[in-house]
Amino acid sequence: MNRPKMAKFLCSICRNQTVAALLAAMIYSKAAQKDMKNRDTLIQIAEVFIKGIQFSTEKALQELKTKVNRGYDQQVEGFEEQTEGFKKQVEDFKNIKVKYSLYLAI
Repeated sequence: MNRPKMAKFLCSICRNQTVAALLAAMIYSKAAQKDMKNRDTLIQIAEVFIKGIQFSTEKALQELKTKVNRGYDQQVEGFEEQTEGFKKQVEDFKNIKVKYSLYLAI
């Protein structure tokens, strides 16, 4: 039931950490739907994984900006378009908490 170590293990062995954390959040959200007694605890654990996704995507975006600013004096062709796409992904991950809240409410 309450096995955050199992979800953390999944994150540690998966090549794509974002996908692993998203799967863990989905597992705990689904478990929260089925276990009303421990619902609040399970939702809190899911939120920890969601915050991890948000942090990692924001950190990756910041590193990308830093590398570009440090490595190039001229404008990098296509950087703005790529950055905008990445910002949209970050916003999608920020909104995931709201989506799960709505999903759990159904």
